[in-house]
Amino acid sequence: MKKIHYLAILLAVLFATSEIIAQGRGKGKKQGQGQGQGQGQGRGRGQGQGYGQGQGYGQGRGQQQGQGRGQSKGGGGMSQNEQQIKNMIDSIPIGNLDVREREGLILMREEEKLAHDVYVVLYQKTSLKPFGNIQRSESRHMLAVKYMLDRYKLPDPIKSNAIGSFQSQKLLQLYNQLVQQGSRSNAEAIKVGLLIEELDIADLRRLLKETDNKDLQLVYQNLLRGSRNHLRAFARLQSKYNVSYTPQYLSQTDFNQIAQSPQEKGNGNNQGGKGNANNRQGNGKNQQGNSNNQRGKGSRGKGRRGKNRNSN
Repeated sequence: MKKIHYLAILLAVLFATSEIIAQGRGKGKKQGQGQGQGQGQGRGRGQGQGYGQGQGYGQGRGQQQGQGRGQSKGGGGMSQNEQQIKNMIDSIPIGNLDVREREGLILMREEEKLAHDVYVVLYQKTSLKPFGNIQRSESRHMLAVKYMLDRYKLPDPIKSNAIGSFQSQKLLQLYNQLVQQGSRSNAEAIKVGLLIEELDIADLRRLLKETDNKDLQLVYQNLLRGSRNHLRAFARLQSKYNVSYTPQYLSQTDFNQIAQSPQEKGNGNNQGGKGNANNRQGNGKNQQGNSNNQRGKGSRGKGRRGKNRNSN
């Protein structure tokens, strides 16, 4: 009996010892596996994501293409028609300007800036395409008048190209009024566009009557043709959005006659002019060449990801 009792105690001790050993092994094994797998996966994934930052190379390509398109739309350089006009002006002897002619040039320099600045703001407010297209034409109109100021050695009234900066207090007040009105809605913005082009047409007609200088007449006629085309563009918006508008500077008959007549060609400054279209096409080809160079650099997979971001 004593032997059986001792044997039972011995078995109990051995069983308890093996249980403790088993628990120790289990904990050690679990802890070892847990630490090893956790660190291995954490490092592996972290490095993988870090390498994925190579998307920055592809993104750079997308940004370059985006800038290229913006420059192409902006249209750098003169159109063929504008260059012809410049050559014609240079071939005309410089005459003498009286007070009204000098004041007229200074007025038109800032009046074209008025149109440009208002259209810049309203395009940001409404995203209506004519405001974006015509603001670039107004920049070219400004340069045309600046060329005449330099030709006759007259001071430039524009001291700053900042939006809304004017030397004429009258034009400054008109700018603030028109921006406030056009910011209310798309319909009000369209009315502002029509009013500005009306004002330009009326002033240019008056200035043409006040001068007998061939070079001034040539520039004013070119600007006048552009303004008529701009009015037509806004009149199409007026019809599209069913906007009610009463002319402010032109008679209703005169307004309707211009608005309903076909777009005039041969003017590189206007929205639909062939000159601008040709220049844009040339810039587009140059951009295509740049794009090919970029594809050469981006032959790796990361470059292709940049191409997908080109929509911006």
